[in-house]
Amino acid sequence: MNGNGSPMEEDLNNRTFNPIVDLYEKKLSSLIGVLSKFIVRRQYGKLIGSAPATLDLDKAEMLCESIIGDASILIGEERARMLEDELKRITEEHFKEAGKHG
Repeated sequence: MNGNGSPMEEDLNNRTFNPIVDLYEKKLSSLIGVLSKFIVRRQYGKLIGSAPATLDLDKAEMLCESIIGDASILIGEERARMLEDELKRITEEHFKEAGKHG
């Protein structure tokens, strides 16, 4: 901890994330701004623990569900459904592209 925040805040600011997590964060940012970073990284941390990990499709889908659950409180049901569709699309494209390269 650097003295300016809690250990969790520091962890949220310093962790290296999976590229798909960055895509989720960017998409959510267009809907709720700065809170998107907190929501996505908090849910990612809950899912994978303290060590950065590669997300498989199942974990990515679980992360999406958690993100939507938190975000829906802020953006409402209709926009949450739109977000859900968009995160599903991002996930499908990411894993389709990853399959081409590995």
